[in-house]
Amino acid sequence: MSLHRAPCTILLPVGLGMALSLFGDLTLFAVLVTRLDELGLTFAQAGLLLSVHRLIRIPLNPITGWVYDHLGRRLPFLSGLALGVVSTVACGLAHGFWSFFLARLVWGIAWALINVGGLAIALDLADGTGGGRGHLTGLYNTWMWAGYGLGPVVGSFLADRFGFQSSMLICAGLSGAGLLVAGLFLPETRPTASVSAEKTPRPVSPSLLSPTLPLHRGMFLYGLNQLVVDGVILSTTTLLVSQRIGDRFGFFGFMVGAGSVGGILLAGRSALAALLSPLIGRLTDGQPGRLPALSGGLFAGFLSALLLIFAPSIFSILLGVLLSALCATVLLVVIPAMVGDDTPAALRARITGQLVTAGDIGSTLGPFAALSLAPLLGLPWVYGGCAALYGLGLLLSRPPRRKLYLLPMNESHLPRLLQLYRQCEDFLSLGLNPHASPEMVLADLALSRKNGGVFYGIFLEKQLAGVLDLVASGFQGDARRAYLELLMIAPGFRGRGLGKELLAMVESKLQSANITTLEADVQVNNPLALRFWQREGFLPIGQPQLQEDGTTTIHLVKFLIEAAPPV
Repeated sequence: MSLHRAPCTILLPVGLGMALSLFGDLTLFAVLVTRLDELGLTFAQAGLLLSVHRLIRIPLNPITGWVYDHLGRRLPFLSGLALGVVSTVACGLAHGFWSFFLARLVWGIAWALINVGGLAIALDLADGTGGGRGHLTGLYNTWMWAGYGLGPVVGSFLADRFGFQSSMLICAGLSGAGLLVAGLFLPETRPTASVSAEKTPRPVSPSLLSPTLPLHRGMFLYGLNQLVVDGVILSTTTLLVSQRIGDRFGFFGFMVGAGSVGGILLAGRSALAALLSPLIGRLTDGQPGRLPALSGGLFAGFLSALLLIFAPSIFSILLGVLLSALCATVLLVVIPAMVGDDTPAALRARITGQLVTAGDIGSTLGPFAALSLAPLLGLPWVYGGCAALYGLGLLLSRPPRRKLYLLPMNESHLPRLLQLYRQCEDFLSLGLNPHASPEMVLADLALSRKNGGVFYGIFLEKQLAGVLDLVASGFQGDARRAYLELLMIAPGFRGRGLGKELLAMVESKLQSANITTLEADVQVNNPLALRFWQREGFLPIGQPQLQEDGTTTIHLVKFLIEAAPPV
């Protein structure tokens, strides 16, 4: 992957092509049921045509991911855009059920290629550029939300002005323009064999070592989000407005129908999600990481469901819908970014395909479940079920209890860090200053920032067990080298294998970022530590050196990826 442009610039043709490809599909959703006689269709046939593309994507998404991992990103993505143009033209020329059915099957194949590939490209770009994976995923989602928001509006206007057939052909032309832009400006982003051999390092964000989720939990939460937000709430908003407010009511001096209000609320949801996605992604690239954001998003979803159970006014319904949009925005950004963080590049598109499949299952089941249960139980019970699902999601978003995890620390954690330093004065006594002090802690935090590192707290079951100061890349100006400035574990947690487990976790993450060496220094008067580092595969390099602080240290190196030793 040879990428010399800014990641946002590379993502532009992907997002534009994807957004424009949605116009034809969303025009069908907006106007198909109003033109059934003209097109030779029944209501039941229209319902099947508007859902069959989702059904075919469920088995296709994992296969599509396999294709992307073997053929690269550019060719399959452009093929998906081309099929999108073909399907939109076919819908514009179709009459009767079977011609529409075949066109919608083609669209299902097209969207599987577009969505899986577009998301994989966004995740790839964080490997070879300076972009954060959360921010890039957020930008991709902004383009998707823009397509969802503008597609029905543009399609409805064109159909009213020029007729159904002409509107679909114009949308096909817009999709073709997106295909042309992508064909001209989209490079290949999949890591190639030559790049893998060069071990090009990836930028390492502070969230890299923060606690994460098992993949199967992430997929469940992704599907849950699509089931509730794109399934239940999307299909019941207009019904909720009609039941609580009435079919028509006064709004700032105007008489507005429930259908119009429902459409306005859903458009507002898309606009909010488009605006917030890059911001949320950028925030999760730094401290405190992705998992707290995921929990916050699920809590917003829980609150939205509770609010919709009891919402007595249009403003409370609006707040509930916007909270659900916030939840969807967070989960659609954070979960794919987590997958990108934890998945090797060679498997990324396949895992992305599985993730998208979970979302498609949820968005397919949601409307059916909501509209089947609402007449039997009432909407409050449907939304109560959504609240229960979000509560389950909150439980699943907690990190596994026994696993060691790291959280970035700063000056606001001074009391807790000072307490830990005081417990470790036996370790500090090996240096020139054996007594812990606030000034010592603050100096270490400042040194970490100066060196481009992140100062982590080591946590075991919510207990602060130690600290680790890590320069995850760029040590001494070499992007392939990482440096462990400090590793200190409190006496009560020593002898439990935490150091070994911690190093394995750090090395795995650094290897996934194509960092070739992890280096450290150990004081010559600490033979126990020297034996520990050597047992873990670190090799002494050169002679002991006298440091500026008066201590004498031995430099240690561990080669994480096979490479020639430094000369």
